Amino acid sequence: MRCFCFCLLILELLGARWSGAHPHPADTLRVRTLGIAVELALRNATPPPPPSGEPREEAEVVPDGVFVRHQGRYVKAAFQDILYIEAQGNYCLLVTSSTKCMLTTLLGTLLERLARPELLRVHRSFALNLSHVTAYDELRAIVAGHEVPIGSSFRTGLLRHLPTL
Repeated sequence: MRCFCFCLLILELLGARWSGAHPHPADTLRVRTLGIAVELALRNATPPPPPSGEPREEAEVVPDGVFVRHQGRYVKAAFQDILYIEAQGNYCLLVTSSTKCMLTTLLGTLLERLARPELLRVHRSFALNLSHVTAYDELRAIVAGHEVPIGSSFRTGLLRHLPTL
């Protein structure tokens, strides 16, 4: 009934004409069709309730790394081996001490999922592992021989994490 009233309101807004107390048969058909469409859309938009009696299977956590897809198989990338991550559009290039893996995720999403304090975003397109920084200046950091640019808005955050004398 609630959906039917909603459909009548939509038809009135769209300019449907009502003659007296009874709607025209064509308008009634449009209301029923619209009502069915709205109910289907509402039913499909609401997520199904979680299963109540079944135990939820939690993902296994590997505390020292993450498995990434590389050349057709999943390879473990230890957090301590990650040098830096470079965003390339909708992809990320994860560079470790031994491999480079292209991932189909955004840099911000990847950093949220990894949630590691040693991985710090230092540029719009780069994040680096603080434990592998060998040198830095105002514009770039050196990570295992690779130059990683430092964005001006990320510079103060990086300097807070790197102790200096």
